[in-house]
Amino acid sequence: MTPEQFARLGEIFDAALGVPADERTCYVRSRCDNEEMVQKIEAMLAHDAAAAQLETPALGRSFHVGDTQEHDRRLSEEIATEGRIRVLSTVGEGGFGTVFRAEQLRPVRRIVALKIVKLGMDSKRVLARFESERQTLALMEHPAIAKLFDAGTLPSGRPYFAMEFVDGIPITEYCERRSLGTADRLLLFVQVCHAVQHAHQKGIIHRDLKPSNVLVGESDGKLRPKVIDFGIARAVSETEDGPDEGKTVWTLTEHGQPIGTLGYMSPEQASGERDIDTRTDIYSLGALLYEILTGNTPIDRGSLQNSSHAEIIRSIREVEPKRPSQHVAELAGELDWIVITALEKSRERRYATVGALSDDVQRYLGNEPISARAPSTRYRLQKFALRNKVGLGAAALVLLALVGTSAGLVRSLDAEARARTEAGIATEINTFLNDDLLAAAAPEEQGSDVRVRDVLDVAAGRIGSRFDDHPEVEAALRLTLGMTYSRLAELGKAETQLARAESLAMAAYGPADPRTLTAVHELGHLATLTERYSESERLLRGAFDGRRRALGADHPDTIESQFALAVAIGEQGRYPEAGDLLADALERATRVLGPVHEQTLTMARGLGVLYLSMGDTDRAHPVFEETYTRVRATLGVSNPATLLTMQDLARTLRAKGERDRALALLTEALEISQTVRGETHPGTLMTLGALGSLLNEMGDYARAEQKLEEAVAAARSTLPEGHSVVARLEIDLANVYDAQGKHDLAEPLLLDAVTNLRSQQGNTHPLTRQAIGRLVSHYRARGMRETADLWEAGER
Repeated sequence: MTPEQFARLGEIFDAALGVPADERTCYVRSRCDNEEMVQKIEAMLAHDAAAAQLETPALGRSFHVGDTQEHDRRLSEEIATEGRIRVLSTVGEGGFGTVFRAEQLRPVRRIVALKIVKLGMDSKRVLARFESERQTLALMEHPAIAKLFDAGTLPSGRPYFAMEFVDGIPITEYCERRSLGTADRLLLFVQVCHAVQHAHQKGIIHRDLKPSNVLVGESDGKLRPKVIDFGIARAVSETEDGPDEGKTVWTLTEHGQPIGTLGYMSPEQASGERDIDTRTDIYSLGALLYEILTGNTPIDRGSLQNSSHAEIIRSIREVEPKRPSQHVAELAGELDWIVITALEKSRERRYATVGALSDDVQRYLGNEPISARAPSTRYRLQKFALRNKVGLGAAALVLLALVGTSAGLVRSLDAEARARTEAGIATEINTFLNDDLLAAAAPEEQGSDVRVRDVLDVAAGRIGSRFDDHPEVEAALRLTLGMTYSRLAELGKAETQLARAESLAMAAYGPADPRTLTAVHELGHLATLTERYSESERLLRGAFDGRRRALGADHPDTIESQFALAVAIGEQGRYPEAGDLLADALERATRVLGPVHEQTLTMARGLGVLYLSMGDTDRAHPVFEETYTRVRATLGVSNPATLLTMQDLARTLRAKGERDRALALLTEALEISQTVRGETHPGTLMTLGALGSLLNEMGDYARAEQKLEEAVAAARSTLPEGHSVVARLEIDLANVYDAQGKHDLAEPLLLDAVTNLRSQQGNTHPLTRQAIGRLVSHYRARGMRETADLWEAGER
């Protein structure tokens, strides 16, 4: 055995001592590269379990196993000297600490669970993790999360904390002992979801949700679950530098080493990825629900016990679990779909939030339609995407969203369909999706280089007059196609589809129906994208007022329209009015949807944009910092809201002089945006322009010029004439030219920008005034004072 292997052996053995005995085999196999190493460590653990006194240091280090009872006695004496807590008995061992049943003597007398770092485990890394757990518990206040009562440090320097003593048993064991029915098990699971959602709202990911960390007891005749052991939880808002004063920020995962329990660990966590977000807990909750309902684990326990590390990781990442109904037939249908959606290998396909998962469980219990559905159509699209990686690229995500939206339409129309035509409408939609949309995506139809835009064009053309007898179906499909075209920045095609959808919905349902108002809202949003702000304001105000009357002020759709209206008003420079609307919408979204919902986070970003538009960088910066941390952890780095916030944060960092960090953010955002949204999407072009502008500030004129010339050319060829994005990019490129003394190249760009902004926005719009001011500065720098004065006086 080489010295490196010997050291590795000792490292794994030390760590395994901190893992509960019934989980050690899985843990050791997950860390070892070969069977010989597994056998050696298991032999060492067996020797340790027999409490054999080692006469020489194990593994060549000053470590040996002493008498357990003597250790506990000495520890009890040390705790007693503090005068605050009295140890009663040993309860068990967690990952890195020993847990005692104890009595807290002051400031309040009560029974507590006392957790102390294990003897021999008090390395800096372990102490940091233990401190993380202590800080994490202090953040949370929820009836289903064990409370923190006290914390301190023993005379020996070992930290401890006293928390609520949970007199319960693992949730799966409780369900079996009490022979709970499916409904009772689901109600219990919903309470657990609420606890985890609370942790997520505090910025905490548990990362080790499993039955032994969810204990169930009874109080006042009711079942009371408690989530315990946040010992390996990390803050969502982590940094590379470790904890900062006053911030809940820790990075405790060693690169490439998964920490947690493999049977319940998400694929990204098992792979050792650093970019772990709240969806890893959603996977673990799915595994927990699987076991609660079936008595089995998603990955067979035998496989976990007997497979190599590589095989276990491959199974977690690639092997699909059996459907729950393959274990218990009565779970077939919606419960299958709920569990499998939570256990999706790709986090993008899982429930986006714990709230969404618990909502689906509650809908199932209330006999309401759920959001998760059978995945057959999605899988067909996924296979299509895999066959066409080069030609399809990231646009597959958009097509997937289209099918998901249309599948939602089937659900929303289900009740009406049963009443009118016995699911005829739903059948029509399914037929269209499979025979037209997916048929258009087939490689034999379009070739291997098919693009999603081509697929949408074919599908849109096939609608024709086939739904003349069901205008409500055509309205819904046109709406979905229009929204998808809009995401792809195909704005002209989007408007054609949305206008037809609005007309059909108006005729079928009337102007006050929520379905009609959705079409009006989307048309208003499109008008904002194309910078027709007066029209946008009119449409969005109508959608907002109509939704408020039909759905109420706190309905998510109403809040969405209120925010969109605020944006349209703000784009016209009426900042106070926009700010009032936006602040009210953000308050409602936070209260109704929660602080980490995508819509709430988008509105929070909007508030920062408003501050920036008003020139208040100091107020904008903390808004973007907080929103970026939350949106990246909650929605993932490739979400459009994350990309926009990255760019916004970079703008404020530039203003504060933190150019290196701004450069890193913009570089990452551009790479992701080009992949996800496409190279000619307006958002991608704005990111490219921002990167070029920053490079100009940093004196890298060659790269700045290249990127901005590329951005201007792409914007002119893809965006409507006079679009403000073109003007903004022209101004940025003119700045690069002026910085290099290429004034003759800068002047026509600035004149073109001013002309277009005047035409589209008017003379008084802030963007127009800024462009004219830039032109004045250009002329003054060239010594052309008379021309500059004429522009400044408004005589040009």
